[in-house]
Amino acid sequence: MAKVLSRLAKAGLVESRMGRAGGVWLRLPPEEISLLKVMESLSGPVALDLCATLRRCPTEERRGFCYLKPNLVRMNQEIRKAFSSLTLKDLLPEAPQKA
Repeated sequence: MAKVLSRLAKAGLVESRMGRAGGVWLRLPPEEISLLKVMESLSGPVALDLCATLRRCPTEERRGFCYLKPNLVRMNQEIRKAFSSLTLKDLLPEAPQKA
């Protein structure tokens, strides 16, 4: 847990304070923190296949072209777009309606 909190703090997403009145809290409102930012803070770049993040993948180096890479790049962009459009607020349950 300490490593997770440390990475999130390093990314500026949470802050913590030791002691009796201490704890951990978000540095930004939940609607300003994307799921992509959280995931990349913890695990590094989000990619379907790291090959698509390279300037030239091993197949391109060997053959001079790769039929899969353009599709992998497009899919990576869509995945990143989906994660960046979700925020922590989107993951919170709805508040119960008061009667």
